[in-house]
Amino acid sequence: MRSRVLQFAMLSVALASSPLSAQTGATITGRVIDRTSQRPLEAAQVRVIGTSRGAQTDAQGVYRITGVTAGVVQVVAQRIGYAPVPRSVSVPAVGSVTVDFTLVTSATQLDQVVVTATGETQRKRETGNAIASIDTSSLTLAATNNFSDVLAARAPGVSVVTSGGTTGGGSRIRIRGSNSISLSNDPLLIIDGVRIDNNSSSSSLGVGGQAPSRFNDINPDEVESIEIIKGPAAAALYGTAASNGVIQVTTKKGRAGKTRWDALFEGGSSRDINTYPANYLAFGKTTSGAFTRNCNIDLQARNLCTVDSVVTNRPLANANPFRNGNRRQIGLSASGGGDAATYFLSGEYSREQGVYDINHSQQLNLRTNIRAQLSKDLDAAASVGYVNSDLRLPQNDNNLLGVISAGLLGTAFDCSTKRSYPTLCGNDTTSRGYTSGQIPQEIYAINTRQQIQRFIGSLTSNYQPLRWLTFTGTVGADVNNRFDNETVPPEQIFLSTTTREGSRSANRAVISNYTANLNGTGTYSITPTLQSTTSFGGQYNQELFRRTDAFGAKLLGGVNSLSGTNARFAVNEVNTDVRTVGYYGREQLAWRDKMFLTGALRTDRNSAFGQNFSNIVYPSLSASWVIGEESFFPKSLKQISLLRLRSAYGVSGQKPGFRAADFFYNPVAVNVAGVDVPGFTIGGPGNQSLKPERSAEIEGGFDIGLLEDRISVEYTAYDKRTTDALVQALLAPSLGLGNSRFLNLGQVRNRGQEVGIRAAIIARDAVKFDLSANLAFTANRLDDLGRDPQGNPIPQIFQGFSSTQVIRNFVPLGAYFQRPIKTFGDLNGDGVVSRVNCVGQPVVAGGPACEITLGDTAEVLGSPFPTREINFSPALTLFRNVRLSALIDHRGGHKLFNNTRSFRCSNGGFQNCADAADRKLSSASNQAAILGALMGTQAGYIEDATFTKLREIAVTVNAPSSMARRVRAGAASLTVAGRNLKTWTDYSGFDPEVNAIAGGNFTSADFLTQPNIRYFTARLNLTF
Repeated sequence: MRSRVLQFAMLSVALASSPLSAQTGATITGRVIDRTSQRPLEAAQVRVIGTSRGAQTDAQGVYRITGVTAGVVQVVAQRIGYAPVPRSVSVPAVGSVTVDFTLVTSATQLDQVVVTATGETQRKRETGNAIASIDTSSLTLAATNNFSDVLAARAPGVSVVTSGGTTGGGSRIRIRGSNSISLSNDPLLIIDGVRIDNNSSSSSLGVGGQAPSRFNDINPDEVESIEIIKGPAAAALYGTAASNGVIQVTTKKGRAGKTRWDALFEGGSSRDINTYPANYLAFGKTTSGAFTRNCNIDLQARNLCTVDSVVTNRPLANANPFRNGNRRQIGLSASGGGDAATYFLSGEYSREQGVYDINHSQQLNLRTNIRAQLSKDLDAAASVGYVNSDLRLPQNDNNLLGVISAGLLGTAFDCSTKRSYPTLCGNDTTSRGYTSGQIPQEIYAINTRQQIQRFIGSLTSNYQPLRWLTFTGTVGADVNNRFDNETVPPEQIFLSTTTREGSRSANRAVISNYTANLNGTGTYSITPTLQSTTSFGGQYNQELFRRTDAFGAKLLGGVNSLSGTNARFAVNEVNTDVRTVGYYGREQLAWRDKMFLTGALRTDRNSAFGQNFSNIVYPSLSASWVIGEESFFPKSLKQISLLRLRSAYGVSGQKPGFRAADFFYNPVAVNVAGVDVPGFTIGGPGNQSLKPERSAEIEGGFDIGLLEDRISVEYTAYDKRTTDALVQALLAPSLGLGNSRFLNLGQVRNRGQEVGIRAAIIARDAVKFDLSANLAFTANRLDDLGRDPQGNPIPQIFQGFSSTQVIRNFVPLGAYFQRPIKTFGDLNGDGVVSRVNCVGQPVVAGGPACEITLGDTAEVLGSPFPTREINFSPALTLFRNVRLSALIDHRGGHKLFNNTRSFRCSNGGFQNCADAADRKLSSASNQAAILGALMGTQAGYIEDATFTKLREIAVTVNAPSSMARRVRAGAASLTVAGRNLKTWTDYSGFDPEVNAIAGGNFTSADFLTQPNIRYFTARLNLTF
């Protein structure tokens, strides 16, 4: 494997080793304008098809492409909202040729250029699979807070679930459902050809549930375009990492011309908009006359106590822990260049203060992208990005030291006020009602931080020794130095002895990903109407993880270092190294530029495979037919301006976890005769036949343009089946090999339909109105959990909070699975639903009949993931100077476990909600949920989580040229935006989108989680 690595590296470096020489070859130059207004179009892309040659237009609509090889080439000009225009150009050996383009407003994107897995470019018309493209220039970035927000509700089949309102928290991203039972379901992330770490839960310290995501290290202002390859049918050439889909990011590049400076200044505010419920307590007397602090409605109905009084308290209002947050951002970029080289340089600093005093982040992003034409047949491009961030997270979610949890699980009385309750408070005169006597200022003493220093760099070179043959090599690295640390000061947190004495944790990790690609592409004409494109190459990828953890307790006051601890020292070290080597070949036949047939094959070897398993092979096949351009297509169908049929089949995979295939030992210390001596235990039983999970997908669909391309519709139906899914099978204790081992047993199926609609409803010079809509319908199911080596079926796997979710045959992965509440009602009219006389419950002589019944067995209550997603993005432009846009997002067909309500109301929890204490405020359904929990089911708290959100509204005003010149700018614009403005839902919690386990595979619950907060921002953009 090491020799293969050296081969890739040497070949890739050789491509970039030619000295810089005088510019040779031809130049293509020209101008791009709007046909309606005859005005120049800025930021239009002009590319030479099949090569990496390309440029963007400047403010005057002028472009310049250098180093073009002589011959007849295809050049295409495109810009978002316009129909791409291809042109055949005869390029001389030296000199230049002028090619002007006139673009027409269009909603179709058939000839949009995308980047393939081999690094070359091709038009969408050539692909048989659906690829979603996001052009950041068309987005209002002032309305987004991070890279996850850029992806949310932008493409059909791509689901982004925001975990909560914690600043720095991550999101769960899924593309066409979940494939794996045991492995990650996060998509593969590639930036400028380099695979990077995209861990959605990247922290070694727990704060209750929320965790930062490496997705959000990416600065959206550096991104030029995003391409989403949705499944194996499109991702087969990406190999053993792509079964969950691929997100391919291209950062901004320079363009020939004088230096252009772009500056941005952004400021904004955020606030918690939620109304938190009061805590309730009914106290009174037992049947013997003794005082009781808890006389809830269940005990009342069973005549076990009588109520003297019901008291209430709102700790989150009376001792308000929230503040108005703020967001600040400043950035500067420069781009330009000449015939020999172009450059893009940028720097951006952002700082966000969350709605808690201790929740804040700051981040510095730097980028340098340079492309040089070394000779007429050789170019090189370097992309270097650097991230430096500092994040402080609050305690929350499943955590008694969390702010929301301490308030919602607190007491119904405030002992610090004159209106205190001596019987309830005793000698306490300070508690404001927070759990365990904590107040936010004390909780805030815990300092949990994460510092990141991250480098992402790549070097790409294109070498064209012959007119029909091109080689492309890419080498790159993503190196992330992460420091997770936490200080609990002594004598400030009194929840337990451990917290009171203080502690310090310091965990340092280096996460590295190295990529080396080399491929060649040959293009030639078999006949005047039949063209062949052959691609071949190889890839090497290495993922390294190194982490050293240190912990110490009994911290000396005033010290924030491990050197100040003196008890319970603990150290640990984690090291993983996973390597992949793959080879691939691809052949495409194009007939009359209307019919395209593509076949490909990739084979991978991975170090995580078992020794008895060699290579995995991933085939793919796709076809595309632009039938609307055929001469026989009925001309009478004037409403149809474009029609393409497409279909694709492909296979990709996902590697097993590190050491899952290996038999290994763990070191331990053993005391023999009072002396510690080294020993070992079995660390893992291994499985020498372990192989990757394999996902095969078939998809088909069509693209149609209507009314002269003013409306574009893309429809796709897919069926994806994952086999050899890893499942942990129990081992017999007599083997002495541990409790379980991974086996390739499971089968998972995802089916769905996707629709993308773009419409240029009004396209005039004075008024433009565009509308985009995305619809996705997904059905996920576990077909088979498999059988162990003895032939016994693998038993269903319970997971999630209170074991409310299940991995079970023929139901969605992670489905909610509980005994349902069949009937309930107040049969005797006493205002309370009672469990008196229910089977297995206390019987009261002469009492009423059982007023609640449960199902005999557990049933599937719903999926934790939306089964339908629909979003709309309208945009209105007036006189090219004012643009109003919005984003409306609907998700439905799924459930969410409201564990916040369950914990507050049920007898297994704190019993401090209105439903548990006051029969006048408690509905029958809420009482039934409480009784259901007492009888062993959480079904009453598994709620419909359907919602519709007004995610964004933004108004952008472009200043007149005369006004921009006053600040010596060529152009100026001001954007005012709002995010999370309104939610329509029947969910009884604060926010149906939250999840207490941010990066969890399937675990989904609203468990004392900070709901999403509302943002208002203003951004000033200046161009010089």
